[in-house]
Amino acid sequence: MAWTAPSTWVAGAILTAAQLNQQLRDNMLASGPFLTALPAAPADGDQIYYQASSMAAAGIVWHLRYNSASASIYKWEFVGGSALTDRANGTVTTTSVAVPVALTGGPSVTIPLAGQYIITYGASLASTADYAVIVPRLNTLAIAGIVEADYGLINGVAPLVSAETFTAPITLAATGPLALYYFIGSTGTATFLRRAVSAIPVRVI
Repeated sequence: MAWTAPSTWVAGAILTAAQLNQQLRDNMLASGPFLTALPAAPADGDQIYYQASSMAAAGIVWHLRYNSASASIYKWEFVGGSALTDRANGTVTTTSVAVPVALTGGPSVTIPLAGQYIITYGASLASTADYAVIVPRLNTLAIAGIVEADYGLINGVAPLVSAETFTAPITLAATGPLALYYFIGSTGTATFLRRAVSAIPVRVI
């Protein structure tokens, strides 16, 4: 049995057994619909299973619950599901000083809904510069709340080190590709490998 959108009843309406069975019993048993877009007019307490086309190939589904009383503009709260994750094992090199650049080969994930996310990212690297930085950007733009000079910072010349950083809930007001960017703090070269990024929602719009 499948979930169906409940009807809006008017005073004096007579409900049939078929309507009660479909819109009450069957909806309760189904627990929530499987959707590729958020409902246009949700009610408090509504629950859905959400899967954007970008999530389908990886089999990722998010269980969301609508909280109309939330103080945030993001009313759909994340109840369960998997993180968006990508990993790139190839080696990439940059000599960019203080200007973050995207390196070929990823990693990146597609953010399907605006909202608040916890982002985790990391890499192994070797650097001949004073320091090297890995930082996530959305649609090539810096993310408010992430100070790029501080996040993913590796100080000192290092033959091979690994670093992983996770954020507190970060607001992503737009959707699109979330990719790792890289830069170094002085003349030299930094080589990155075993790069990874993941994002999991806290609540979405």
